[in-house]
Amino acid sequence: MSDRNCINLLHQAMDMDIIKNQMQMHWELLIPDTTNLINCQLIRVYPQKDNCFLLHYEIELQTEENNIHQQLWAELVGEKAIEHCEQVKLSLRKSKRSQLNKQNQTLSVFCIPELGLVFRVAGFDDRLPGLKLFHKPKLLTKIISQTLHNNQKIKNVHVDILGHRLGKRCIARINYQLIDINNKEGVQKSIITKLYKKRTDRSSQVFLLNEQLWNGGFNKDNIRIPEPLAYIDEWKMILMEDVAGQLITEQADDVKSVSIIKTAKALAKFHQTKLDIDAIFSPDDEISLLDNWVDLTSLVFPTQQDNLKTAFNQIKIELTAIQYFKPCLVHRDFYEKQVLLAEHKTTIIDFDTTCLSDPAIDIGNYLAHISLLRLQGISTPLNAEEVFLSAYAESLTTDFYKRISIYKRSTLLRLICLYSFWPQWRDIVTDGLFNEFHKK
Repeated sequence: MSDRNCINLLHQAMDMDIIKNQMQMHWELLIPDTTNLINCQLIRVYPQKDNCFLLHYEIELQTEENNIHQQLWAELVGEKAIEHCEQVKLSLRKSKRSQLNKQNQTLSVFCIPELGLVFRVAGFDDRLPGLKLFHKPKLLTKIISQTLHNNQKIKNVHVDILGHRLGKRCIARINYQLIDINNKEGVQKSIITKLYKKRTDRSSQVFLLNEQLWNGGFNKDNIRIPEPLAYIDEWKMILMEDVAGQLITEQADDVKSVSIIKTAKALAKFHQTKLDIDAIFSPDDEISLLDNWVDLTSLVFPTQQDNLKTAFNQIKIELTAIQYFKPCLVHRDFYEKQVLLAEHKTTIIDFDTTCLSDPAIDIGNYLAHISLLRLQGISTPLNAEEVFLSAYAESLTTDFYKRISIYKRSTLLRLICLYSFWPQWRDIVTDGLFNEFHKK
């Protein structure tokens, strides 16, 4: 598929009027007389290899009983849509890890050839073998009983998918009842599971990292991570504690400053932790990451090209000028959604990108997201940045503070690219994020 055809199809796939009309027609063919599609929203766009894009939609369906929301993934593959759709169905049906059967295949995977899109419902992914367990409750029940409860009886297993990145990973909450001789009704339990793609050792690496963090001091009540419970290699599945807590955006305004202090102290402890990790992330890696995003965004939105290239050239000079930093353990995706806050504990989550690098990366990323929250109309303390930096360390060197500023602006440029693909937030790119980027 040529770049021009790909971009033309992408713009149609991002036009909610076009998508809603096309999907309504196809939905009536898929489920006649039982449900209506009443709304469709584009959540996010991910670039893929070979001029393809992955689009994340949320649709609202009206049934006889109520309205339900459904997450959909769509692969933009152009003229190969019908062929690719059949290949996906075949792949999801075959092998002992099959996720489809004759009853659910039509509703779970379908295509709109006119737009070159192949859709599938979140929770169906041939690259994530563990998703079969979500469709086979008896098998999942047996695994949880054997792995976590010494073959004690469990029942009423129910899975809630919390997040699914097609072809990459899926995170879900598993709810169930544990039955023992003293309680016939059972005790309600829940755990979190994370599934990874097959034919890689990424899942085992992440589980090992979680174990190292847990055993290395992050098992205390005040600053901690979810307890890693088990790893099942056959299904590339991590099982972990379901931690209670709130995001800072869910809290009342009068406690947010205290939560920012807790978050900064938790990050400082993370940066001081010594672990044997091979992955290293450098300023050159950051430049390469930004370069790819700027090129892609400029291609899709040519009117933004000049502003994007100017911003990239500025931040490239600043990143290149970073001469020295002492590498430490960094999260590398640290922002408000990676921290769960409770009265007496702060829990850091999600270590898929953890590596050795400049601690300024995490601080800059967090501060950039504080600016983003304000642009989205979410209340944050006026002095949030100062509170965070003061709590992180009593004092910061001039060089460290300068690197934090560089990485904050680097994150802002990446957010400019990301949010250009989000229709509901595109206005804050030109009206806010660019202004934040150019602040010194």
